[in-house]
Amino acid sequence: MRGCGRRGGRPIADAGRISGRRGGPLIAALACALLIGIFPGCGKKADPVPPRFTPPPAVADLAARATEEGIRLEWTEPAHSEPVERVLIMRSELLVAGESCPGCPRTFNRIAELSPEEIEETEEGRAWYLDGRVEESILYTYRIVICDSSRYCGAESNPAEIKFRRKR
Repeated sequence: MRGCGRRGGRPIADAGRISGRRGGPLIAALACALLIGIFPGCGKKADPVPPRFTPPPAVADLAARATEEGIRLEWTEPAHSEPVERVLIMRSELLVAGESCPGCPRTFNRIAELSPEEIEETEEGRAWYLDGRVEESILYTYRIVICDSSRYCGAESNPAEIKFRRKR
């Protein structure tokens, strides 16, 4: 019997193989492609953040008042595990009369960047800064941001708004 023990010209033992030696790498490549397609990555992709990162808390009690020399800002530094490295002071100006736009978004510009040595303190322990570059009849809005020694900055403080008129 000519067909006994053979199937299609090949021995029965070889019938399960896929075209000899070429089948192994093909199956491995298909398995890898399938795994890559099923598991493209895990977790949310974002910027790396160091462990236990806590930004400095925002100042909650920023206040502004007019003096003879300009506008004096006062605030209490919030408690934080890292020491304060710098304080950013930002200001927005709005003309009170004429072409002002009260409902328009405000643009804040950085007017000072203070190191801990440059920050003055009141008798009560509150930090303060004097903005002497102000003009009369302009509505000023201030915000400050605390940055720690790890160079992380917290959120902006509450806004402190004042229409400047020199105290006499």
